[in-house]
Amino acid sequence: MPVDCPIRVRAARTARVARAAAAVLAALLATASPAAEPPPAAAPQRLLTDLAALRRCTDQLLADHGVRDLVVQLADIDEQAARGAGGLRELLPAAAADLTPRSRALRLVAAGRNAAAALPFQLGATLRRAGLAAGGEAFTLDLSLQAGADGSPLPGGAFRHTVVLAEGRAELQRFGTRIGVPAAGADAPATALRLLADMAAIELAGRLARLPYWRCLGAGLDEPTVAAEVQDWYDTMATRPSELIAWFQQQLRLRRAYDGPADGEVSAAFKEAVGRDRERLGLTREPKLSIDFFQAYLASDPADGAARAPQPPARPPAEPATALAVAPRPLPLDLRIAGQGGGFVPGQPVRLDVRPSRDAHVYCFLQDEARRITRFFPNRFQRDSRVSARAGVQLPGAMRFEITLNPQGVTETVACFGTERDVLAALPAELAGADFAALPVATLDQLRQAFLAVTDGTLAQESFAVRARR
Repeated sequence: MPVDCPIRVRAARTARVARAAAAVLAALLATASPAAEPPPAAAPQRLLTDLAALRRCTDQLLADHGVRDLVVQLADIDEQAARGAGGLRELLPAAAADLTPRSRALRLVAAGRNAAAALPFQLGATLRRAGLAAGGEAFTLDLSLQAGADGSPLPGGAFRHTVVLAEGRAELQRFGTRIGVPAAGADAPATALRLLADMAAIELAGRLARLPYWRCLGAGLDEPTVAAEVQDWYDTMATRPSELIAWFQQQLRLRRAYDGPADGEVSAAFKEAVGRDRERLGLTREPKLSIDFFQAYLASDPADGAARAPQPPARPPAEPATALAVAPRPLPLDLRIAGQGGGFVPGQPVRLDVRPSRDAHVYCFLQDEARRITRFFPNRFQRDSRVSARAGVQLPGAMRFEITLNPQGVTETVACFGTERDVLAALPAELAGADFAALPVATLDQLRQAFLAVTDGTLAQESFAVRARR
C-alpha cells in the first residue's frame, strides 16, 4: 500500500433515504412553535479577548457531546484579498486543528484527486477587503457548506464574519459579543485573518454538529440571532425526520438515557427515553421531538443529564420464593469477522462482515505493511459505532473507502474491538485520533490495553489477516 495512506478513498455517491413513516411522524414530530420573542431591549455587548479560552470551551463542548470525524474539504477558495496577509488554505486548517486538540472533532483538508466525491462536506470561502471611511480596513469572510457528493448547498450552511482592523485592534461581533485582539504593525492584517479563521472554525463545527457553540461566547436562546439559528436547525432536520431522530438518539445515548442504535428509526425504547428526558427538562412527558424540547436540550448541561437521567420505575417486589433466585448473567460479548478465504492478490479490495454476539459498540483498525495503525470504523461516513448483532456491519459496505492488499503482498491485520458502551472519547486523545490517520502506537496490543483501561475489562477482540493468495 502507498506510504501516504494505507486506506484508499474512492469516489462514490450514496442517496439518503428517509426511513420514518407518516404514522411515526405524527407520533414524534410536534408542530414547530415560533421562535421565542426577543427581549424588549438589546443587552449590553459583551467583550471577549481570550481567544484561547474560547477555543478550549468549544473543544470541550464538542467532546462532551461525543462529536468526532467531521472532515471538510476546502473547495472553492477566493483569497485574492488575503495577499500579503497569509492564505486561507493554510489559515483555515490550522484554525481547525488548534480548535480541537482534545475532541479531534474537526478537520479541514485541501482538495485532492477524487476527494470531492469522497468527503461528506465541502467548504467554499470568499474573502473581501475594504477600506473604512474613518480609517483602518475591514475583512469579510463568506463561507458556504456544500454536499461533498455533488457540491449542492447545505441548508443553513452559509454564514459570514467581518473583522474591523483599526486603532491597533482587530475586532468582530457575533451573538452580541465583541471578540477583539491586539493587531498592530505589519502583522495586523495576518492577525485579523487569523481571528476570522478561528471564528469560522468555531461556527463551522457548531453548525455541522448542531451544538450550542454560542454558549462559549456568553450568548443564549434569549439572543434573537441564536433563537433564529436554532429554529432554522430544527426546521431543516424536521424536513428529514430520520436526521432529527438520529440526532436525538445520539444525544440521549450520550446522556445514558437511551441505549439503542442511532439509526433514525423509532422504537419503544426511544419513545420512552424521549418522554423521560422531556420530563427531566420540565416539559410534558410525551414522545415528541418538538422545538421546545430541542431548545431545552441545547440549553441544558450534558454532564447534568448523564448524572440525573431518570431510570425506569422499579418493579414491585416479588413474592418470597422458596429458593434463592439467581439473576441471569448476560451473554459474553464476542466478535466475528468474516472475509474472503484463500487470500487476496495485491490491489484486490477487501470486504469484511463484522458481527458482535450481542448489540455492542465496535471499533476497527488496520495495521498495514509498514506497521502503521489507523482507525477505519467508525469514520466520517458512519460516525455511529453501535452495531447490532442481527445486521452486523459490512466494511467498507456503502462507505466510500477501500481496503486493498499492498502491492508487495505483505500481510496486514484488521483488528476490531467490541465494548458495552461508546468509549472512543474516553481513550487518550492521541489514541482516539482521527479516522484514516496513523496513530502513535507500535502494536495492536498497546491499543488493546488502552481499550481495557476504559472498559473495566469488558472487551471483545477479533482479528483478520489480509494476506496474499498462495
